[in-house]
Parts: sequence; structure tokens; C-alpha cells
Amino acid sequence: MTFFVVIATASEVIALWCAVNLWRTHATLIRKLVWTMILFVPILGPVFYGGMFEVPSVQSEGLRSNNEWHD
Repeated sequence: MTFFVVIATASEVIALWCAVNLWRTHATLIRKLVWTMILFVPILGPVFYGGMFEVPSVQSEGLRSNNEWHD
């Protein structure tokens, strides 16, 4: 029983991290809400998110900002 609790807890920590990153994207509100609900299904939520959510594509070198950030 404790093994399942450890796995479920780790799954929810991963789900929380994914949800925070999800809400930082430019996805629509309904998509964010649906994926947030899916994420918090223990164990299966992060697996579904990792396999089905479309990650934003990386911009080509020509479209990237040339600004350098200095402290």
C-alpha cells in the first residue's frame, strides 16, 4: 500500500509541475482547463499529458530574438 502512495504522490508532483508550465503557454482557456483536470488523475494524467499534449515548436534561428539579457 505504501508503494502505491509513493507512486501516486510522485505522479501528482509531476502533474503540478506540468500544470504550472501548461498555464504559462498560449493555449486557449478551455484547453488549459481540460488538460489541468486530466493531469490530476493519479498516475495516468501525466502519462496522457506527456503523450498527447502538443509542445510548442522551437523557433528557427532567424526568428529568435537577438537581445541578450544582462544582470
